[in-house]
Amino acid sequence: MKRKMGRNDLTGTPAIEHGAKLLYSLGDGGHVACLISGAYSELGRMQEKHIYLRIGRYTAHQLLKRLEGDIQDLVSYAYVSSLDTEPMLREKLRVWFLQRFHPTQKWDDDKFAPAEGNRWIGTAVGFTMKTMVMALIKPVAVAVALAMLIFLGFDKLAELIPH
Repeated sequence: MKRKMGRNDLTGTPAIEHGAKLLYSLGDGGHVACLISGAYSELGRMQEKHIYLRIGRYTAHQLLKRLEGDIQDLVSYAYVSSLDTEPMLREKLRVWFLQRFHPTQKWDDDKFAPAEGNRWIGTAVGFTMKTMVMALIKPVAVAVALAMLIFLGFDKLAELIPH
């Protein structure tokens, strides 16, 4: 959908804005790609061409259950991407989340880019797991040291330690 913006573009002609879109695409083997595109014009556009909301095999019932959320994503993205609207904080946060935790397609290289937020989650999970392992190993190491002290005795343990 195109509309006149009520202002001129850089060449002096009336600026035309292409509106935001929600698209469901049915591919080979029944795979569905659901994506949103933001509003754009000669005066401005978002850094990504599309945000993929989901890609996979879905039944009509599953897609219908997600339709309301998809429309809310579309409306938020339309408010944030249009030059003529003032988005609320809730809409900005929703789009921020979509940009970080959903795959995108950029304007400049036109390639599919996986979600960057997944790396953050992987890093946080890895750090948490390492911390938990270290927290569990310390008491085990202390218990092993005490067992060696009890079974070998202090004299034998002192002989094993080099001076």
